[in-house]
Amino acid sequence: QASEDDGVRAIILRVDSPGGSGTASDAIWREVAVARLKKPVVVSMGDYAASGGYYIAMDADAIVAEPGTITGSLGVFSGKFSLRGLYAKLGVSQETVRRGKNATLFSGWEPWTDEERAKVRGLNVAFYETFIAKAAAGRKRTPQEIDAVAQGRVWTGEEALRAGLVDALGGLDTAVAVARARARIAKGQEIQMVVLPQRKGLLETLMERQDEDV
Repeated sequence: QASEDDGVRAIILRVDSPGGSGTASDAIWREVAVARLKKPVVVSMGDYAASGGYYIAMDADAIVAEPGTITGSLGVFSGKFSLRGLYAKLGVSQETVRRGKNATLFSGWEPWTDEERAKVRGLNVAFYETFIAKAAAGRKRTPQEIDAVAQGRVWTGEEALRAGLVDALGGLDTAVAVARARARIAKGQEIQMVVLPQRKGLLETLMERQDEDV
């Protein structure tokens, strides 16, 4: 985390992601909230910023999307593959030792029972309600207003602007202008952009790949 006197006046978070882990999204969302305590955070959306990609953006000071950005998709789903039939065909058996009623909830050995399916549905509903509440707080709207444009539906950047999910249309240059204004940097004042993470050199990239192979 940067200190107040590190010379950084604003942060632009470039998001190009269709989503993914709910836990990872929530962790990044929190870091955005912490960063905002020190300086403005402006999100610049690329081709995709949906589901988890929107989650990490929704608490920023401002969100800038391209007109054709695929965004929204405020929702959650989960599932698993039951491979017991495949294992049986291969002659593979399994003995399971569990401690706790739902310890094997996401085991790939057997499908969910009705009770387990209800448990998973409850977890999804709880996460969705948290998603909506945090989006409403970040966008300064009511949970009902956010839910009306959520429920997993996907929007273009133009549609998201009309729905109140983003603040402006444009590319990275627009996000820079918004960040400059939020940080109260005069238009004529020279700024320096620092891109993180820094690009790796050829040797460093090759060494990293070698370590991954090992």
